[in-house]
Amino acid sequence: MSGTQHRSPSRRSKGRPGSGMWIIIISAAVLLGLIIGIIPPKTALVERELHPFTENARVYLFLDEEFAILPSGAGMDLLVEEGTKISGTTLISDTYTVPAEDYVKTKVEILDFLLSDETLTPARLYKEILATDRQAAEYDALMNEAVSSGDTVKASEYASLLEAADRKVYIMKKALQYIYIQREELWAMRERYLSMSGELPLNAESLNFSILGFVGFSMDGYENVMEMDMMDNVNAGYLAMLDSFKPQKSLPEDSFFISSTSGSRAVAVVKIPSDVFVAQEKEAALMYSDLADGYDMDSQGGYFSFIFRRMDLFIMFPEISFVTAEGNAVSGNLIKVSDDGENKLLFIGLTGEIRELRKERIFTARLITEEHNCYVVDEKSIYEDDGRYYVNVPGGAGGVYPVRVKIYRIIDGKAYLKVADNGELSEGLEILLKGRKRRDSR
Repeated sequence: MSGTQHRSPSRRSKGRPGSGMWIIIISAAVLLGLIIGIIPPKTALVERELHPFTENARVYLFLDEEFAILPSGAGMDLLVEEGTKISGTTLISDTYTVPAEDYVKTKVEILDFLLSDETLTPARLYKEILATDRQAAEYDALMNEAVSSGDTVKASEYASLLEAADRKVYIMKKALQYIYIQREELWAMRERYLSMSGELPLNAESLNFSILGFVGFSMDGYENVMEMDMMDNVNAGYLAMLDSFKPQKSLPEDSFFISSTSGSRAVAVVKIPSDVFVAQEKEAALMYSDLADGYDMDSQGGYFSFIFRRMDLFIMFPEISFVTAEGNAVSGNLIKVSDDGENKLLFIGLTGEIRELRKERIFTARLITEEHNCYVVDEKSIYEDDGRYYVNVPGGAGGVYPVRVKIYRIIDGKAYLKVADNGELSEGLEILLKGRKRRDSR
């Protein structure tokens, strides 16, 4: 046997890179470091915008309108289109007339009411209207209770009382437009009306409409339950009733509907949860409280009647907006706020855009609860360090320096930072798109 011995492989070479492999690894690491150093981190510019913050809301539209249901066995030729702005003498039809007897009866009833009390004042009249209106609401509730219990006799009695109360409220409201006329002139007017006979042209005057706005021929069924006159009694319970209300939109074939709706007076009642913050709420509540302390609202026809007559005060209330499902922005004045601990009701007085909203009385919208000048950055650019938040700004020699920020809201991956709370930021400032704690290079 040969004496030559075979050398066994070195144990160091098993499973370990040789010197050549180490050189490759080290070279790759150096190269990677050079590449990382050459390729700068991704950055973005700080944006600035006036940003609205919104909340889903339910909106109930109460209109200032009058309507009449006319007998119409034959067809009626209309001279104006629905939505046309009318005056008291705008001729609505040249084939339909109003019996002077019906017109005169109402006018004389209004004048007789005024002439029956020489001491009647606007304040007393407003109070009597509110009291009779509340009485009518009680009769309505009692009538419905009697109907539910099957007591047809009581139901009929309360229905008659309700009809009489409603008629009295109607006459008193009409009397307001004559309250300042001297008694001698009221008597002369009464004689002139009594001398009228025959047929009258169909217009707002012959229908005894005192609201002159845009004319309507379509009934939506909410006319009697969503009037501005009832605003002083609207609460969350009433809105809940409206949610389940089944409006009667059709009339008998021999009847015709006509209405006049104000284009400058309406109230949108917006319902949101009580815990939703509304920036204008506190200011509106203080304004309302000041007015309640300074005025007897009952003597002014109730708060809503008063505030729409006093536009000098109305426009002092904060503005607030909501956006409809169609994307239309509607603005008004927040004239009242109520809160029952569960629902917050915002009463928004509208003096425009009413015609466009008229097609729906109850709808959903996005309420703009607040607006702020904000810096806007990607949420990923912010990082936390010891309970504080920062973004990184590129510095010299490839380093960065941190800028502390105060976050207001994060929505859909975007962070909104109030301009007033973030003095170290500025519009157009370059920041790292991905935030992480880095060495301060300043």
